Amino acid sequence: MNENEYGAVTDAPVLLTYTIMTDPAPLSASTPTYNSYGTITVTVSPAAASVYCKEIDIYIPSGIVSRTDQFVASADSSNWQTHVGKEVPGNQVGLNPRLSYVQVKFMCKSPEFYLVTSPVNLTVGIQQLTQQPGWIGSLGLTEMSTNDSSQPYILRSMTFGVSVGAALLFARNFTASAADGGASPAGVFTNGQPIQLSWESNGTEFQIFEAAGSGPLYTGTDNSFKLSSGLAKTTTFILAASQTDLRAETQYIYDSVTVVISNEDSTPHSVTAAGTVSGALVESTGEMFAQGKFTASGGASLEGQIDVNGNLTMMGPAHLSGPLNVEGGIQCNGEMSINGTLSATNTAAFQSVIVSGLLGLRGGSNIFGVPMSLSSDNVAYIAHTDGYAIATITPPAGDVSSTISTCIVTLQASIAGGIPYEVSVTGGVATAYNSAWTTVNWYSPNSITLPVPQGYKWKITVNQCSKNDINPTVSLFWIPLGNNEG
Repeated sequence: MNENEYGAVTDAPVLLTYTIMTDPAPLSASTPTYNSYGTITVTVSPAAASVYCKEIDIYIPSGIVSRTDQFVASADSSNWQTHVGKEVPGNQVGLNPRLSYVQVKFMCKSPEFYLVTSPVNLTVGIQQLTQQPGWIGSLGLTEMSTNDSSQPYILRSMTFGVSVGAALLFARNFTASAADGGASPAGVFTNGQPIQLSWESNGTEFQIFEAAGSGPLYTGTDNSFKLSSGLAKTTTFILAASQTDLRAETQYIYDSVTVVISNEDSTPHSVTAAGTVSGALVESTGEMFAQGKFTASGGASLEGQIDVNGNLTMMGPAHLSGPLNVEGGIQCNGEMSINGTLSATNTAAFQSVIVSGLLGLRGGSNIFGVPMSLSSDNVAYIAHTDGYAIATITPPAGDVSSTISTCIVTLQASIAGGIPYEVSVTGGVATAYNSAWTTVNWYSPNSITLPVPQGYKWKITVNQCSKNDINPTVSLFWIPLGNNEG
């Protein structure tokens, strides 16, 4: 039995029920290049009999769980307040006398909350976890409790342990940023702009390769690497992180990032032009003629007339001020803008086309995508392209002369900051009076169509009549413009 600020720590068992969990499970050990963190959560549950509790303290052996004894305490109930206290000798709290412990206190704010009637989670966040994996069984817990609030509160104690597993090798957040403009990741850089590559990993050694290179650009233990001279063209980098485990086996994990250069250099096989050719972007102020296939991987900016007797392929944007005449097909994976005329004797395929004037089609068009059947069970969808939502109402089959079967279908579309709009229709089995003033039922199928712009959220609402003998069948279809996305 030992003395502390509360008095005697008794050998009596704790009255409350405790469940110990860690996140991750097990806790992940730190490495020389990465500080792991985790949490210990103690779930406190009521016992069969009434239990009044003023305070619960968790004692963590100093320097064993966290290398720097950095802990953060929290509770998921506002009835409890927390405090990370001072380091105390183990013999003062009935624990290992050879160790010192960091006291993490969870104190009930008011006597009106002392009676524990519902579970509460007490969490200790751990910074800079130990580098040594294994079982740590020397943690302690005390509760200041009683079964009768009119009787003295007794300090009761228990011990528990947590498991620390070997660090699982990871590499993530491999990003590129401007070397002279802060750490915010960027996607596009200019030719020669200094670039900083950085990553997060618990590996012990790192290498960086170009996707098409033969040797590493960098080998070391730092989590960043600076390309002081920048890049001349778009490049994919591969990060290789390695770690040697307890069996002396080296593990590897990889990540990659692509750095895009907006004005990259080009290495064409051959170019024939009356004007100039510069970089990956093909530029010409005079007439350009290509007898065979013409390809511009970075795009093209041409002010004169362009004549191509073969196929024309542009992987980037194309800006053409003069007429374009192509004897073969045209393919442009970027945006194409033409101030003059466009003529092609074969297929023309564009990822994006902006037409400022009149667009005329002398042949057929292929605008609609493949119709899709969707669930009509009050589901909401996002339109990834312009399209049409179509709902149909089909009456039940067979004799409907005495059948009640009707419903209302509503299609609604909306977007944040915009005005929602909707259309509704009724269908199923219709009822009317004949000349003899007797009711007559007949089939009344119906349908409804709602145009939906790209980016809008749209949904179908089906309200079946509560007095239906048989519900009519409601079917929903989506017909996209340009692709098959819903």
